[in-house]
Amino acid sequence: MFKKTIVTMIIVFGVSYVIAQHAAPTGTPFDVEKSKISWHATKVTGEHNGTLNLVDGMVKYHGTHIHGGKFVFDMNSIVNVDIESEEWNAKLVDHLKSDDFFSVTKFPTATIEIMSARPIKGAKKGEVNYIFKGDLTIKDIVHEIEFNAVVGFTKEYAQAAGEIVIDRTLYDVRYGSGKFFENLGDKMIHDEFIVSFDVITKTK
Repeated sequence: MFKKTIVTMIIVFGVSYVIAQHAAPTGTPFDVEKSKISWHATKVTGEHNGTLNLVDGMVKYHGTHIHGGKFVFDMNSIVNVDIESEEWNAKLVDHLKSDDFFSVTKFPTATIEIMSARPIKGAKKGEVNYIFKGDLTIKDIVHEIEFNAVVGFTKEYAQAAGEIVIDRTLYDVRYGSGKFFENLGDKMIHDEFIVSFDVITKTK
């Protein structure tokens, strides 16, 4: 009876160890205070730059292998950094938050759900070393995106930096788009804009 109990305990501990070794990694939350998000948009007559807050998110990784993750952006936090006039700065930001663009009252957040992460073999230190695919949701509209990043790992945290090119018209943001309006002339706004990110997880 005693031997059977010992054998049973060994089997249970063995199975538990195997399950623990192969269990999906839990998400490590981003440090939203240290993470930085910026945007860059262009038009026929110029360009604008600004920032956006990451308010939530996490990455699932084990060692140096990424299994998934999520970004949550606060669309109410849109800021412009290139217009010095307070009046014109506020007008641009209010316009971006309006229904002409991102309808932030109705859709206060945008998200990216990472569906796959593929390391780039042979990438040198400091070079792009990961290719990500995921679902980007803006205004409750979802489309798949692909982007690259430079990813680094330490024993305490993970960090990633890169750029995402977004076609705003896919998310029903049509204001000033040459795809939908004719004869815009110098009032045309380019459809693609760039979101740059430098995100870091909380210290383990």
